[in-house]
Amino acid sequence: ERYFACDCRQRKAFNASDPVECELNKFDDMLAILATSQDFVHVIAVDEAFSLFGRVWCLAEIAEAHDLRSTQRCVVYNRESIDKEYS
Repeated sequence: ERYFACDCRQRKAFNASDPVECELNKFDDMLAILATSQDFVHVIAVDEAFSLFGRVWCLAEIAEAHDLRSTQRCVVYNRESIDKEYS
């Protein structure tokens, strides 16, 4: 599935053409900055269908926070969603 850029008038910066201005390649740098705070907790908000775990960028963020030894908390949609997916 292809996703299109928003139609706002803001200039778009993509990693291939302008990696410094691109917002798509900064999550690991931002996570590293956040992880320096003792109060930082990486919250993993899991949707009802657990589709979070099928998105590679989400898995990369979880792994990066783990490698940075950040405190991580997993919040699941509800108990019924767990039963539905894993019963």
